[in-house]
Amino acid sequence: MRTRLAAAITSGLLLSGGQAPAHDTWILATPSSAPSRPSVRIDVTSGMAFPALESSIRPERVTRAMLRIGGQSMALPAPLPTKASLRYSLALAQGGVAVVWVQLAPRALDLKPELIAEYLHEIGALDSVGPRWRARPDPKSWHEVYRKHAKTFLRTGASTPGDSSWREPVGMELELVPESDPTVLTPQAAFSLVLLKDGQPLAGLPVAAERGTKDARKRTFETSDAAGRVTFQLDRAGPWLFAATELREKGADWESDFTTLTVVVGPAAR
Repeated sequence: MRTRLAAAITSGLLLSGGQAPAHDTWILATPSSAPSRPSVRIDVTSGMAFPALESSIRPERVTRAMLRIGGQSMALPAPLPTKASLRYSLALAQGGVAVVWVQLAPRALDLKPELIAEYLHEIGALDSVGPRWRARPDPKSWHEVYRKHAKTFLRTGASTPGDSSWREPVGMELELVPESDPTVLTPQAAFSLVLLKDGQPLAGLPVAAERGTKDARKRTFETSDAAGRVTFQLDRAGPWLFAATELREKGADWESDFTTLTVVVGPAAR
């Protein structure tokens, strides 16, 4: 069932143009199966039905699009805009565990007051931000400037022995960093992430886990501890999305950073 917030995006209930901030932006990477020439297709999309490719990103909104493998970083080539995603394709000179990340330019949004509770619920901020919003004098208005950061991992070809560069942050303002290899996950595994803001652990922020499903959107939240750590039990194979939103008051307005991390959990061992 579509949420009121999702319906508002298509019905014009938003006060200003553009995607609602509760639309996550994520990356799906598809490595080639040819071992002799590793390559990868990277899709950047926004939506509310992970892992479907829903809505493309305009190329001019991308401020950084990078790939790091074996400790070496490179800019992604010029993308191909499609209806459902912004698509990058490239050949890799080496194999291993690669991290891909994309950052988007800030964007402003005005949201109708009747949608605020649903928005805060979607990002896990209803209890923390809701009281401050309700305490504001009438007539209430919501103006927000938000930034989006997305990251994913993939394994392609043969890894360089001893390479653990996937553990290192990539330098996004809000970032989730895995503590174990995110390309060898299996069902029922515990998966720990550290949430960083400007490179430092961020405590007390809800982090969502969402598995790819055809059913209605269902999220599980864990709150980052003093070390910025959250741990989730991955109960099934397939694609998973992890997301966090830091929402801040700025005078009478709001500003935020959204970050996502996607992984694919492999089948259970036999």
